[in-house]
Amino acid sequence: FPPQPTTVSSAAPAAAPGAPSPSPPPIDGMVREACSPPVAPTLPPARAAAAATSFARGDPVWYRDSAGEWHDGVVTYVDHEAALDGEGVGYAIRLSAQPDSERSTVAERLRPRRDAPKGREHGGPSRGDSSRSARQSARPKWRPPEWAKPAVMHTPILEMLVGGSVVKKMKIAKRPLTVIGRNGQVSDVVIEDGSLSRAHAVVINSSSSTFLQDLDSAHGTWIDVEGRANPVPQLGNRLSADGPPTKLEDGYTFRLGSCSKVFRVSGVRALAPDKWQPPPWAEPPQVKCLTLTLTLASSLGRAAAS
Repeated sequence: FPPQPTTVSSAAPAAAPGAPSPSPPPIDGMVREACSPPVAPTLPPARAAAAATSFARGDPVWYRDSAGEWHDGVVTYVDHEAALDGEGVGYAIRLSAQPDSERSTVAERLRPRRDAPKGREHGGPSRGDSSRSARQSARPKWRPPEWAKPAVMHTPILEMLVGGSVVKKMKIAKRPLTVIGRNGQVSDVVIEDGSLSRAHAVVINSSSSTFLQDLDSAHGTWIDVEGRANPVPQLGNRLSADGPPTKLEDGYTFRLGSCSKVFRVSGVRALAPDKWQPPPWAEPPQVKCLTLTLTLASSLGRAAAS
């Protein structure tokens, strides 16, 4: 007969008398895995650095496209639900060179613009970059004109119109400068609108006139000499940030970026001073003296004749 196969029993061998009973072996390693601490997943260095950086709506950023070129833009939307799929937080950005369109991206392609990278090896635009941010950094800081002072011969009032009706008024006669923007730390009038820059435009007073100046805003300042108050953004002529301040006349309206609010400065016409007239009872002293002298001479002549 052929040899019979040897059967190996899975039962544990009998323990010696008086020896402690051994613990049962783990079942398919399930007990060992359940008792061991979980291992945190590791990310590549680039993704780990990007995951540590978060952005909020309105933050200025550098964006790296698929060709490795860097462009300046601003965050317009933050998608936190994308993090549930393990891909990180998603973002929508609007590039300064393409203000009419948005694109989706992730944190790996973004850098905070406050870091001001200067080379491609640092993750930013090169020195030969012709983007708006590179030109803006080379532009000298705006300084108020020397003739800016509180109004003396007129009483300007800044008005904000919504739907053709005035909803807010602000007396600005005592202010040489009134800055309008979306950042309360650098603006006197704060408008919460994504198309406005932190310091978007400034209303400048002189002793007899009021002017408007764009502060190199991303989406421009538009002035309408026809004074239309309908809520249509970018209506009229766009002001140049490099040009001189534009004098405001009664009835002019202006718009900031793509905001539907309309602004107007009333009371900008200088008040002509009234011509001074002496009171009726005021007479020159020499006239009185001459009249008294003639009267006295006449009296003496009559007395001598008599």
